[in-house]
Amino acid sequence: MFSDGSIYCLILTGCLKANSGNGCYDEDDVLDLRKNEKAFEWFVDNICTAVVGVAKAEQRKTMEKPSQWMTAGIEAFSLLCYQNYFDMVKSQVDNQETPIPPKWTADGRGRKRNQGWDKAGITRYNQLRAIIQADRDSTRGKATEERYLEKKGRTNKCSRIES
Repeated sequence: MFSDGSIYCLILTGCLKANSGNGCYDEDDVLDLRKNEKAFEWFVDNICTAVVGVAKAEQRKTMEKPSQWMTAGIEAFSLLCYQNYFDMVKSQVDNQETPIPPKWTADGRGRKRNQGWDKAGITRYNQLRAIIQADRDSTRGKATEERYLEKKGRTNKCSRIES
């Protein structure tokens, strides 16, 4: 089962790879959603897949557009977690003396109402959900998802041929 700690680990791994030249995208790139196709693909393949469940996502992403196998709520939660931990992880990767805390959760996450998310985090989730829905409904968003599916479907077909 997913925990927001899983997102923390994925961001940490991505940021460590970024320091070697091939890792995660910064918060602004990811917040561009479907406008930045490379960042969108990275976000869906690495962060959203962990929230949805790797087995489910890997099985469906070669046959369906992301909006078909991932609800807007799951995409918003994935983005919320990414934003919540990004600065904290970056400060750890950069070896800052004083690490930056998560934006909207405390150390006691998961033990209280709303799983440790404060009111500002819940408000941000609702904002992201609306932004994501509008992005999904846009002409550009639909085209980005079609290209994502074409790319994943093509990758899947090639791997079957090589087997």
